[in-house]
Amino acid sequence: PGHRGQGIGRRLLEALFARARELSCGEAWVLTDWANEAARRLYASVGGREDPPDGAVLVSFDLRS
Repeated sequence: PGHRGQGIGRRLLEALFARARELSCGEAWVLTDWANEAARRLYASVGGREDPPDGAVLVSFDLRS
């Protein structure tokens, strides 16, 4: 919690997505829990789209843009 809000997670995801694009990946996914609001906010901040709820949250990222 002491490291939240500093942009570390966002920079890590952006670096991961950049590398994935270099490897010609077109999409990425992450699974989290609905109660993990901090993670859900992070994923939304970098363009993640949540699938409809069914107990877990599948967040996908379009890497082609």
